[in-house]
Amino acid sequence: VAPSIIEKLNLTADQQTKVDDLKPQYGTEHRDTSNKVIEANKPIFDELRKLKTGENDARRQELTQQLTKNSQMLSALNEQYKAKFAELLTPEQKTKYTALEAEAKLPQLVFAPVLEKLQLSAEQQTKYQALLKDYRAETEKNAEQRKKLSEEFQGATKEGNKEKGAEFAKQQLELYKASAAIRTQYLEKFKALLTDEQKTKYEEGTRLVRFCGQKLDEAEK
Repeated sequence: VAPSIIEKLNLTADQQTKVDDLKPQYGTEHRDTSNKVIEANKPIFDELRKLKTGENDARRQELTQQLTKNSQMLSALNEQYKAKFAELLTPEQKTKYTALEAEAKLPQLVFAPVLEKLQLSAEQQTKYQALLKDYRAETEKNAEQRKKLSEEFQGATKEGNKEKGAEFAKQQLELYKASAAIRTQYLEKFKALLTDEQKTKYEEGTRLVRFCGQKLDEAEK
């Protein structure tokens, strides 16, 4: 559960103590499960790198499905932790928590910790929410197109149509590039809303988030 979500729930001292007691247990289980997933994925990534585009598509699909299955081990653990966390909440807090979790699952344009440090004005917040709505609409459209192509790719693979499968893979790559371009476009629009001081805070905060993510990745390898 994200710290920003926990903060908005206004936990009592007793609730906070119980949440703090959950964290070490979850941290240990998450680390152990992450290590298992990393080790299980290594030979899969090695084999995927050796496969040539347009060849052995059935095997590539099989390996990709195995990666998805492995990642579900962490997803299941996360859901267990969230269920234990929710048990500590009042009915009102649970309702708010459900809404905050749903919001967190939507595509985010700016990292939440960075956004909080910017202290946007009411006018900036209104304009940002309008940008975010448009960004999510375009992102959702792109995701639906990629999902459709993925299904078509699987169908071509089952039919043994390597040429069509390779074409679908190429189109998917273009959609991923388009997704990145959409994000860049909306980030530029967002930065145009900021004062010079906020822009500096934004760049510093973004670099810090990326640095922390990189260090976390290195620690898990």
